[in-house]
Amino acid sequence: MKNISKAIIPILLSFSTSTFATFDMDIYNDEEATWVRVTKNGVPVPNAKVTSDHTGGNTFITDERGETFLFTHSIRTGSVNFVAVNDSGETISKMYIIDNNG
Repeated sequence: MKNISKAIIPILLSFSTSTFATFDMDIYNDEEATWVRVTKNGVPVPNAKVTSDHTGGNTFITDERGETFLFTHSIRTGSVNFVAVNDSGETISKMYIIDNNG
């Protein structure tokens, strides 16, 4: 039993530290585009690669502010999954509801 506990503790610690990772993505929409902002520890992440399931496999790169935009004007209403990957290979995925009907 002690051996199992010794093996489980490092695994649990790795999960708990990854919980505190602050690689994040904020998404907001206007009439013509959806803006994606990628940050790590609150600092913009330039050169992150951003894709979505509605952009035909195109990859968009964040600027020095950690931002990029994707043209989504053809989507009237629907959910879109966005994925961002930084230079270290960290990945974040978020689903966002786009409503261009208003």
